[in-house]
Amino acid sequence: MNNEKQAQDILRGNAVVGQSGGPTAAINATLAGVIRGVTDLRRGRGECPIRHLYGMKNGVDGLLRGELIDLDLLFDPAVVGSEENLDTLDVDPLLGARLLPAPCRRPVHPMRTP
Repeated sequence: MNNEKQAQDILRGNAVVGQSGGPTAAINATLAGVIRGVTDLRRGRGECPIRHLYGMKNGVDGLLRGELIDLDLLFDPAVVGSEENLDTLDVDPLLGARLLPAPCRRPVHPMRTP
């Protein structure tokens, strides 16, 4: 099996979410919405294409270093208190900063053409 195929097989079914910029209620509400959306998909009929949800620690820099946070463990609906954690995430900007700390502000460079 070639490396590209191997990478596709590993990534298939997983999702990763990250943030950029400082902690705000809007960013946290978006993160909570992603988590709730995946949870709702899993509760619905049929098979959910997202088997596992991860968060990027420190934004893109953390992703590039392989520093991921298992959001399924933190917000598993079967675990007592996880819904309260999600409700808190909606309104507490600092909770998002503790979950996905210090998002990076990596500049986007223009593509070079040959």
